[in-house]
Amino acid sequence: MRASRIAALGLSAAMLVLGAPALAAQHLPLAPAPGDGLPVSPYFEGWYRNSDGTYTISFGYFNRNSSADIHVPLGPDNFIEPAEYDGIQPTHFPVGRQQGVFTVTLPPDFTAQDRVVWTITSNGRTYSVPGKIQVEGYQLAHRPMAMGSRPPVLRLQPDGPDLLGPMSFEDNSAPPSAHGGIGSILHPLSMTATVGSPLTLTVWATDRFEGEEREEVPVGVAWFTHQGPTQVAFSEAELEADAQNQGRAETTAIFSQPGEYVLRVRADNFNPLDSSLSDQCCWTNGYIRVTVSP
Repeated sequence: MRASRIAALGLSAAMLVLGAPALAAQHLPLAPAPGDGLPVSPYFEGWYRNSDGTYTISFGYFNRNSSADIHVPLGPDNFIEPAEYDGIQPTHFPVGRQQGVFTVTLPPDFTAQDRVVWTITSNGRTYSVPGKIQVEGYQLAHRPMAMGSRPPVLRLQPDGPDLLGPMSFEDNSAPPSAHGGIGSILHPLSMTATVGSPLTLTVWATDRFEGEEREEVPVGVAWFTHQGPTQVAFSEAELEADAQNQGRAETTAIFSQPGEYVLRVRADNFNPLDSSLSDQCCWTNGYIRVTVSP
């Protein structure tokens, strides 16, 4: 896949939408490190064609600050249009570039002229980015990379459905399917917790499909606060799945405030010789809703 071309096109698209302020905020190689007080920019990563005739578009973001994470609640400062797609975007934005954070699945009659627009206002600046389909340079696919890297299979429960690729967590009746998975929309796992009490989070991530003869590649697991009233503290935000124990990976989360949260877990196959986050290739997202009581 033309990863470098896609990444460059994504950056260009963001610049076109954001305009002059974004150009001024770009960090040149020999320039001083940026400070804080900078905005979050939404990014359109590209689109997928699904086997059932629908389309999936992928979004990420860039928090341009050097150290300050940003929280933007859902509402007038963080929304998606048309409104039917609003509500699945993140509210927490750690520093740096995060790619493929969530997806939106579109109906077969969505056209090349239609748009899904994500708008974020932060630190006094408002930026929007349109998601669209049918532009060849933005089309993404999860074909294996040259050395075989691809999205790992992720399970949120030991007997749960296989997740594959950057799934959305909106409600939909489409059946899960690991091998056609980019178009499958899955309900997230739901859990409960109390303020200050550790919540154990266990997932299973593997580089091999069931019954497949394939040399196991180490799978990384990373946890993020996707939505919620405040940042969640993880005992291990990044760890490696245990290939000798069915790909099991376990961490704990502690919540400092009550409320409704969504956690995102990313399983990745980032072989340093073959793949990285910028390739739009080799990771799988899962989402867990957590209701936290006082």
